Amino acid sequence: MPLSRLTPVIGSARVAAAERELFALRSRLDGREVWHVSDTAARGGVAEALREELPYFRGAGIDTRWATLAAPAPFRRFTKALYYQLCGVRTGEDGLWPEIERGRLLYERVCRASADWLIAAAADRAGIVVVHDHQAAGLVPPLREAGFTVLWRAHIGAPLHPQQAEPAWEFLYRYLAYAHGCIASYPGALPRGLPPLPGPYIVAPSINPLAAKNIPLRAPAERVRDVVGPLPPHTPLITQVGRWDAVKDVPGVIRAFADHVDPAFGARLLLVGPSTEGDPQAAEVYERCCRVRSELGRLRARVHVLRLPVADAREHALTVNAIQRCSAFVVQKSLAEGFGMTVSEAAWKGRAVIASPVGGLRRQVAHGRSGLLLAGPDDLAGLGAAADRLLADPAYAAELGREGRERVRRHFLIDTGVRDLARVLARTAPT
Repeated sequence: MPLSRLTPVIGSARVAAAERELFALRSRLDGREVWHVSDTAARGGVAEALREELPYFRGAGIDTRWATLAAPAPFRRFTKALYYQLCGVRTGEDGLWPEIERGRLLYERVCRASADWLIAAAADRAGIVVVHDHQAAGLVPPLREAGFTVLWRAHIGAPLHPQQAEPAWEFLYRYLAYAHGCIASYPGALPRGLPPLPGPYIVAPSINPLAAKNIPLRAPAERVRDVVGPLPPHTPLITQVGRWDAVKDVPGVIRAFADHVDPAFGARLLLVGPSTEGDPQAAEVYERCCRVRSELGRLRARVHVLRLPVADAREHALTVNAIQRCSAFVVQKSLAEGFGMTVSEAAWKGRAVIASPVGGLRRQVAHGRSGLLLAGPDDLAGLGAAADRLLADPAYAAELGREGRERVRRHFLIDTGVRDLARVLARTAPT
């Protein structure tokens, strides 16, 4: 796709600035490939970001390719446990961590097989490979040994409890030490205490305003009714959208709503995530959320825990779009977060955001100007107070939403992500 498609949204000057970086990268590469390797093509923010971002590189004539890991279920369980450790969050997955050495053998075997496949598939070994997140970090040493320039892109953020996360980061570091460079979502995302990695270069994740999840909709309320069912007129909707992931702390959002949001406002809580089919870890988190909801008694009628089908990616995106547009405001009460794509999506739609003060959320939300930040990730009373404030003053919520949209327009639309990544790739490309 050409970047010129974005001209009506961001203007010709910004399009031209991003195109200059892409053309400089193309000249520097001189026909060499750029590969991206991620865990999966179907689930999560990394896959979604790559689907939106990479066509603009190909549209600029850069030979850009995307591969994913062919991994068995035990690998997924181990890397999920690794992920929670990296985030510094204790979960039911912690029991897998003592089996670290057995997990390491499996991890290295899967990563080695994927590296061998890529080495055979690449046209030459003088190109760049960007490996994404902890799942693919094990590819770094064999790819570097084969002659590629290898960059590691971290989409996760600083851990909630750094000391708890240290063993996981030490696990990763033996692979990351071979990278030619590291890309992070915001300054300070990588933990201190380990030898410094090359860079890190900062590339903030961005959203595509032309994607189905972000385009204007004619009748969003109809889609919401189809998913939620009939609601009393003028019911305020408080929404959190995201994966069924313990780091998103959906049970905490439910407790904050039940214990601290004034029921006189008549608000409903919508907790929205993708289908858990084929993802047993996500299914466990979803069931945990349902159990917390079931304990609310009569109040549970005002809490909706929604799994949306993902077979049709466009329909899924349009439904999320509609729910965000019909919300009074959006919550992101993560315990740790690299960058909250749903925060930028909601702000782009003019919705105020209440977020935890963790990771990239602190850059996305300007407290008191484009949204509200809690005192901490466990601040349930603060979440209730912030919600009551926005419910009581819709004009203030609208003001925050307008500034949030402008903040996204200035900093977090896809031309900025493409421009910054192109600049990093050009800087690190071999001569």
